Amino acid sequence: ESTNDPRVVAGAYFQASFVAEKMGHLILSRQYAQKARAIYAELNDQRNLGRIMLNLGGLQLLLGKPEQAIEQLNASFALAVEAGSQPDAAQALGSLAAVHLHLADYEAADDNARKALELLDGRDDFLDEVGQSSLVLGRSLMERGRYDEAEECFRKADDAFEQMSSVGHRAGAWVALGDLATRRGDASEAARQYRNAAEALQVVRF
Repeated sequence: ESTNDPRVVAGAYFQASFVAEKMGHLILSRQYAQKARAIYAELNDQRNLGRIMLNLGGLQLLLGKPEQAIEQLNASFALAVEAGSQPDAAQALGSLAAVHLHLADYEAADDNARKALELLDGRDDFLDEVGQSSLVLGRSLMERGRYDEAEECFRKADDAFEQMSSVGHRAGAWVALGDLATRRGDASEAARQYRNAAEALQVVRF
C-alpha cells in the first residue's frame, strides 16, 4: 500500500486469497479476493477481473453456494471473451462444468466441458485444465450410462496428467476409472484402479 500503486495492492490481495484458501480459511480467502476484484474493477483491468471472478466462483462452490458460483463463473467467462483470452474462457467453462456436475445437471456439465476442451485443443500448456475438464465430461457421460465414451474421457485425462508428470492428478483419473468399472460390474478392475490410486497417494505427501 505504501507504493500507492493499486495494481500492486490488487496483486497482493489476489495472492493472499490463494494462500488463505490453501490454509482452509475460505471466508478470509473470499474477502481478499473481493478486495482484489474491487481494485481491478476501478482499474478497468478486464483480464485480471475475470481471473479473480474465476477464483471467487470456486470459493463460492467450496462454501456451499453453487448458484453464486455459477453467477461468478459466468461473469468470468464473459470478461475472458471480452479480453480475447481463450485459456481464461476455457478455465471458466471448465469450472462451470464442475459446478453443474456437482448439481447433477449432467447435460450442462457435458456442454460446458466440451466447450472448454474445444477452446484448449492443442494447448499443451494447459494440460491440467484439459485433464480436469475431461474428468468432468467423463463423469457426466458415466452418469447417463454412456460408459464407452466416459472411458475415453477418463483415459484422455490420465494421458494429460501423465504428460504433467503428476501422480497425484493421475490418481484422480484412476479413481474415475475404478468408479466406471464398478458401474460395469467389473469388481476386479475396479479394485485394481483403486489400488493404483491409493498407492500413488501414499507416495504423494499432501
